Amino acid sequence: LGFLMPLLPRLKQRAARDLYWACFSHDLMAADCNVAPYQQVLNCFPHLERWFLDIDADPAHLTDHLAQLKSTRLGLYFESLWEYYLRYAGVAELLEKNLQVREGKQTLGEYDFIYYCLRRRCHIHLETAVKFYLGVPDSYGGGVGDLAETKAWIGPACRDRLDIKYDALIARQLSLSQTKPGRESLQRLGVENVSKELALKGVLFYPALMSELPSPRGYAHQHKRGVWLNVSQFIKGIDEASLWQVLQRRQWCSPMLTDDEACLLSSNTLHEKMSTYFFDSKNPPIQITSMKRMHDCWVEGRRYFIVPDDWDGDLKR
Repeated sequence: LGFLMPLLPRLKQRAARDLYWACFSHDLMAADCNVAPYQQVLNCFPHLERWFLDIDADPAHLTDHLAQLKSTRLGLYFESLWEYYLRYAGVAELLEKNLQVREGKQTLGEYDFIYYCLRRRCHIHLETAVKFYLGVPDSYGGGVGDLAETKAWIGPACRDRLDIKYDALIARQLSLSQTKPGRESLQRLGVENVSKELALKGVLFYPALMSELPSPRGYAHQHKRGVWLNVSQFIKGIDEASLWQVLQRRQWCSPMLTDDEACLLSSNTLHEKMSTYFFDSKNPPIQITSMKRMHDCWVEGRRYFIVPDDWDGDLKR
């Protein structure tokens, strides 16, 4: 983890960790317009490390910024983290957020962010998204091989699919500047041309109890991986020696870290909670993580999505 995201192990506060993760965790897909990695930005802006460490030491300004959110939607939380970075990190000048593009009375789309990059000396159109998908084998009769298809990766609530989201980001959202109304919206900001940038972060959850599983075509090689399985499979194979944490939605982003062992669940306690929770099969899947001791704290081991026994991954449209 330290090699992949070098600053993350030094950040202890949840908000600071989420901020860093939002900007510099590994992408889900290998798009040619992905945001720059941390080291590349740090080489141009050496102050960035101290900026993150100062936030970690005193996160009040960041937490006040995040507290202004009226919605509990994780995508808006993720977007708010990016807004904070672009406004205050000293690497960019933020021109506009959520700029709608209209043609007459019809809304064609929305620019998540338009900003001027101080490193590249140009204007950028940035789209952001945080997503968690479960790979469902045999979705289309191809067995495990179906996992090579982006359409076999389904959101836990079965209302979202990787191919649909990725195509929308690339083909519709990031192409707004190539449309006449999109260009006119930029010109009203005094911007003639923009480069495209995508921050698509999250976790791909692979089915448990299977080996040599393919990843979806176009995936980023260092993307964050988790495991999904139904509740009966999980309870049957649970490691009695492990400690666990059930993640609230706002905790789905950066890897968990705590120095409070009392907040962690034993395998027996988790077993009981799972059995009670999934007694009602209408309850949605939940995300959990195993926790392991490292020096004076507990850190995330493996991330899991646990689904009801009758969860089938069929998309609800």
